[in-house]
Amino acid sequence: STSRGSTVRTDFLRAVAEAVGADPGGLAKDDLIRLVWETTNRRPMPADRLSPGGTVTNRVLQDVVDGVLENGTGAPAQPAPADDAASEAGG
Repeated sequence: STSRGSTVRTDFLRAVAEAVGADPGGLAKDDLIRLVWETTNRRPMPADRLSPGGTVTNRVLQDVVDGVLENGTGAPAQPAPADDAASEAGG
C-alpha cells in the first residue's frame, strides 16, 4: 500500500507556525495543521486536505512546502525606512 502520511509531532507544527509568523496558541493538532496550511498558502484550507485525528498527509506537507516556496515565510517584506541622514543631505 502507498503511505498517505505519517506522524508529525505537534511541537514541530508549532515551530513551523511560529516560523511563518502565525500564533499557534493552544490549538489542537487538527487546528494547528489548518493554521500552518492556511498561513503558508495564504488562503483557506480545502476540506479535503484535512485528515481528522491529527494525521498530516503527504499532500498537506507538500502543500506547506510549496506555499513557503511561493509565498516565503511570515508577512510580506516591508520597505526599509528612509535614511534620515540621506534625506537631510538632499537625497
